[in-house]
Amino acid sequence: MNVRSRRALAVVLAGVVLLSVFPVPGVSALAPAAPVGPAPGPAADAAARAPPAPAALAPPAPAPVPDLPAPAADSAEPAFCDRGTLEAFVDGAMATTMERHHVSGATVAVVRANETLLVKGYGYADWENETGVYGESTPFRVASLSKLVVATAVMQQVEAGRLSLDRDVDTYLADSPVSIPDTYSEPITLRHLLTHTAGFEDRYDGYAAGEPTALRPLGEALAASRPARVMPPGEVTAYSNWGVALAAHIVAEVSDTPFETYAEQQVFGPLGMAHATFEQPVPSSLGPQARTYSHVDGRYQPAPVEYLDAIRPAGAMSASAGDMARFMRMFLAEGVAVDSPAAAPGPVESAAALDQPPKSLPRVLQPQSVAAMQSRVFANDPRVNGMGLVFKHQTENGHPAVAHGGDLNYAHARLVLVPEHNLGVFVAYSSPGGSEAREDFLEAFFDRFLPAATRIDHVPPPAGFEERLAVVTGEYRSTRVPVTSWHSIAGLGLTMSVRSVGPGEIETTIPLFPTDRWVEIGPYEYRRVGGRDRIVFTVEDGRASQAAIDSVPSMAFERVAWWEGVLPQFAAFGAVAFLAIVTLLHWILGFLRRIGGRLVVDEYRPGGLPTRTDGGLTLMGHHEAMALVRPEGPGLVKLVVAGTCLVQLAFLASLVGIVADVPALLAGTSPYEAFLLPLALAAAVGGLATVAGTALAFRRRYFTIGGRFHLALLALAGTVFGLQLAHWHFLPV
Repeated sequence: MNVRSRRALAVVLAGVVLLSVFPVPGVSALAPAAPVGPAPGPAADAAARAPPAPAALAPPAPAPVPDLPAPAADSAEPAFCDRGTLEAFVDGAMATTMERHHVSGATVAVVRANETLLVKGYGYADWENETGVYGESTPFRVASLSKLVVATAVMQQVEAGRLSLDRDVDTYLADSPVSIPDTYSEPITLRHLLTHTAGFEDRYDGYAAGEPTALRPLGEALAASRPARVMPPGEVTAYSNWGVALAAHIVAEVSDTPFETYAEQQVFGPLGMAHATFEQPVPSSLGPQARTYSHVDGRYQPAPVEYLDAIRPAGAMSASAGDMARFMRMFLAEGVAVDSPAAAPGPVESAAALDQPPKSLPRVLQPQSVAAMQSRVFANDPRVNGMGLVFKHQTENGHPAVAHGGDLNYAHARLVLVPEHNLGVFVAYSSPGGSEAREDFLEAFFDRFLPAATRIDHVPPPAGFEERLAVVTGEYRSTRVPVTSWHSIAGLGLTMSVRSVGPGEIETTIPLFPTDRWVEIGPYEYRRVGGRDRIVFTVEDGRASQAAIDSVPSMAFERVAWWEGVLPQFAAFGAVAFLAIVTLLHWILGFLRRIGGRLVVDEYRPGGLPTRTDGGLTLMGHHEAMALVRPEGPGLVKLVVAGTCLVQLAFLASLVGIVADVPALLAGTSPYEAFLLPLALAAAVGGLATVAGTALAFRRRYFTIGGRFHLALLALAGTVFGLQLAHWHFLPV
């Protein structure tokens, strides 16, 4: 589950780089790196494994090595090619960002097609045993970088003629428990799956497991957690872990090999990725894995292990920086396994060296497959970056790049390739703070080694900006949200509010994320103030219908009604909770005081009860007070309303309990989930009963005028609450 989705869930219930350089002389950039701190590490990395392929799957055939990208003859070598300069910078940047964001362990790889420039680890893989991180041999959870392996496997099968990118995927699932409903006339293809344009909603249940023994066969898990088709394929991106996991399942079906085994035999083995695996937990034979830690009260505390179930091909991979260096070099070398165990011993120092024996190396992908993965296949708007096959297009200081990130609750990673500079960068972290540390590190890296060629100056807004501001302001929701289940309420946390803040300027706000300010640089096109990111709007019939952000090509934001925005929805939920609490406290305290014999009773005058006034006070005995709660007339109305208030609060408390333990929600083990929908139904029925009770109170003149209007307010809140429950799919309607 992506970090934005987890934050989206959290916000609903919660209430909702300048870096120093510290050179470390005398450490080889290619050797297993010594960890930051005193922790000792293994004497040597585990031996590389290259498991034999079964008869059913032939290993990748050797192929002539292509001419690898090299710097232009009339240009100087980029600064990152100086290993001393590179290592000194990375050492300092990692020390700064890890301390700032409380990261326990990290690892980095920097490569070119013809050489590995740096593979190094930082911090601790295991704090309790003081085991350091070793770049070549310490596996890290790389989360959604797993999807790049899935795309590689799909393209291998396309090359073999077993798959087509543009054929209905249902034709590959005849012997699988998974099937695709014909919600739309257009079929879903592998091209749709690998560009996140299949039109699936997001889902959270069934995607994870509490322990490895709960993991199901992939086909069974996918069938049980199949999301609904909510958009026609090929129209808009909506990031889908399930969709990419389905692509991996299709590879397994046509190759008759479990995907985990396929990846080891056809990708990891040929590339010499000796510490990469999809197995959960990581086998001990691969050496100590980087454990994940949270930073709590100034100390690192072990985090729970995250086991992925239905979506494991899309996010369960673990790999060392050395493994990812080999993986990146393959893409920069047009599909050739330049670091394959079949290669000649010793480092490859230049592209020219590859022209010497051996004359050929294993080819993992054909050049056209690499090009297809990295080419622009789909974009939500022609003015912004788009999707390749899993690869996301982006720009680094104006330089075109393809990249992918990976996020779990406690692990974060990113891989960036800049083909025009023959550069690949990988970084991974084993703490929640790695999400911010990753962005700080990469921003500093590209500012240092690939700075922007031109400066961005403020430009005056184009003519007509005032009319356009009125067109774009409003509420927009991410396409990557659940739609057909109660999980859809997480969409509140992925709702972007757009408002005008000045001439030609807008401000965007997403809960729990920084507010961004944008200035118009063209009609309905805005650039982020202080940065290079852009947001563009699609306008239909004089109204913006969709927003697309340059840095997020895997999803778009579609306009929703004003009342679906964060503030109106939270205000309604908050009003219900406030009225329920105040009402219950008022009636409970009032009842207790009546039992004691004294109470101001200007509000309630139940017909037929004996009363005696004395200076504005009514004196009642115990027997008279008990008459107030008899299940008839006014007492019945109060019991119904009090019960409804209790149910409303119990529902909200259950929702908070579910989101307080997101891993349990993903694994389907939350103890609160069983109560949530029954409580929602009871709250909706109670709201209708409150409306009926209010009408009865006005008709028969129960209570004072103030009391009756108090009931009317509760009836209105209950009605709105019921409509909210229906809108967010808590009710069976």
